[in-house]
Amino acid sequence: MKYLVLNKVTFYTLLLVLAVSCNKDPINNYDCPNFYNYPYSPYSYPIMHPSGELIGFNHTPIQEIIYNYGYECPLQATYIYDDSKAGFWLADTDGNNMRRVLSYYLYNPSWSPDGKSIVFSNGNISTMPFDGEKFDTTSIIQLSNTGHDFYPCWSRDGNYIAYDNTECGSVTNPPPENGCGILITDPNGYEKEFIIERRRFPYWGPSNDTLFYGLFYYDLVNKIETIILNTDSINLWVKGRPLYHPTKNRIYFTAKYIYTQDHFSLYSIDPLGKDIKIILDNPIDSFSFTQDGKILYVPFDNSKIDDCLGTIWIMNDDGSNKKQITTNSFTYSIN
Repeated sequence: MKYLVLNKVTFYTLLLVLAVSCNKDPINNYDCPNFYNYPYSPYSYPIMHPSGELIGFNHTPIQEIIYNYGYECPLQATYIYDDSKAGFWLADTDGNNMRRVLSYYLYNPSWSPDGKSIVFSNGNISTMPFDGEKFDTTSIIQLSNTGHDFYPCWSRDGNYIAYDNTECGSVTNPPPENGCGILITDPNGYEKEFIIERRRFPYWGPSNDTLFYGLFYYDLVNKIETIILNTDSINLWVKGRPLYHPTKNRIYFTAKYIYTQDHFSLYSIDPLGKDIKIILDNPIDSFSFTQDGKILYVPFDNSKIDDCLGTIWIMNDDGSNKKQITTNSFTYSIN
């Protein structure tokens, strides 16, 4: 079987087609083989530094895509990444001056409110100092040690970090005491407190007295849990961690309606469970807020990479004024 290597004219024509496809569902009904090779996004977890001057993100450059069964079958393509350049990267807010600062990913990263530290997960929760240009890898503080801890986030004043623990045991092996749920700790790993069991994806509300998780919130003063939206009753599947937008007083989350929607879109809802609305009806992976209330996000649905999908974008909090920040640079070939 021979490769068809695209010439310059064909290559840029294909790029145009791919760019147009950014706003289309990449899943198709072509007669493709019955196996799947799901690509992962070259960019993930974009977060704006509190200074508003740079963006941090995980990045593994994509080098080449080989469409073994034609361009119409992206899930049967071969995706070649440059793993030697994988890691956590920084860039200016316009996407320029991209540079790798760590040779490994930071999962679920979150800047401290003063910008002098970042918290992240690698199965355990850790913090790492940041001086505005580089990280001090010699001063990492590990806050947990179960190997099952994820989704850390700073409180509004920077005095606490919430995270979830997924060590939930089994029928024959019950979870350890004060595990499997939401915990809060100070930035040094002391004053640890178990909040509620069998909940995930914590994020802070308008103050240190309110902790959200999923589409629930917990009053830390009165120890009361309140449901924001019963997603089961409306067949809504929420993916990952929602976030509270402090200036809009709304919760943003990625979700899709089961049986009626193919990809995860971005929604928002009032904290009282009212006025649910769609913000972006395109495939979306990870997202975060900037200091001026805009949204950083990665359009992606694990089925296709092109010049738009799997890159970092920014938009207003109502979904308007979309602007691409980073790009993918790779070659194509078709068998």
